Amino acid sequence: NLNKTAGITFEFADEITKSGKGVTTLYNDSQYFNFSNTTLNNFLNNNSDCIFDKLPSDLRDQIKQVNKNVVRNTGKIWELSSYKTKLFPLAHDEITTVKSEYAMEGEGTTYEYYVMNDNDEARKKTAIGGDTNHYWLRSPALVSGAQDSWCVYVRGDLGHSWYTSVKMAVAPAFCI
Repeated sequence: NLNKTAGITFEFADEITKSGKGVTTLYNDSQYFNFSNTTLNNFLNNNSDCIFDKLPSDLRDQIKQVNKNVVRNTGKIWELSSYKTKLFPLAHDEITTVKSEYAMEGEGTTYEYYVMNDNDEARKKTAIGGDTNHYWLRSPALVSGAQDSWCVYVRGDLGHSWYTSVKMAVAPAFCI
């Protein structure tokens, strides 16, 4: 029986992170493409070695496909689009109630877990061996002329990497 909190499941997501299966280093190209074709989404859902296919079949059968909103840069403007997915990185607004001028609203509402635990400790992810990792969120940071994407740093604080070519971990979320 999985621990369901606030509409998303944390227990197995934490197991993925602790096992090292979800802690890989990836580039975050999400702000430039249709999110369903990004490195992050392919790692989670769409390639021959994706995390979703490695889950136990009884768990895969319980995970719902959901529509998630994502901001992308069309080259001229930032726009909101949506994609269907089963595993997804959280968005800035799903993981904190604190608004930022560098985060476009509309990617989602803060999950109740993070409303109740809107602090750095709740956002930290620890892998095998006790190492804490930086991990990507799916939100671009709306910084003029930069290639920034939001992430969670080792201490659990939110920030943005000024280059999406920096490799960080992925902490997947899903709904059942």
